[in-house]
Amino acid sequence: MDTDVAAELVELLRDRDGVDLRVVLAYEGDDYETVFVHDEVAEQFTDEQFDELAKRFVLKSLDDWVEQPEFATYGHLDVVTRWFHEIVVVQVPVGEWSGVLLSFERADVEDVGGVIEEILDYVDEPDHGLREEEFDEEAVAEVAEEHFDD
Repeated sequence: MDTDVAAELVELLRDRDGVDLRVVLAYEGDDYETVFVHDEVAEQFTDEQFDELAKRFVLKSLDDWVEQPEFATYGHLDVVTRWFHEIVVVQVPVGEWSGVLLSFERADVEDVGGVIEEILDYVDEPDHGLREEEFDEEAVAEVAEEHFDD
């Protein structure tokens, strides 16, 4: 995962009204790099607490990778959104074991769908190189058929 490109995504969202980013992580397997942490979040958690929470979100994300053979009829997975009482966590898988995790204050964003569409437009832009590869929908469908024929 290119953290420079993820940092550009942070800048894009910081310029958008109503989006107060809390944390942005880029992950590859169970390793992650912190791209952005809001000062309030840094004050809220010790380094150890932040690391534990980040690892839990990353491990949860590894269950949701781009290719989902059982749902191949619908294409690849673009995003997973987890709504908590106070925050929204958006996971954008970009490869089999890699992606970006973003969180923001739930109460501050009026149009979460619009924010997610902006994130996806950015991620899917070929010049940014975030998606590891173009997905062959027919090949994924074949894998799904094999998966369900067993």
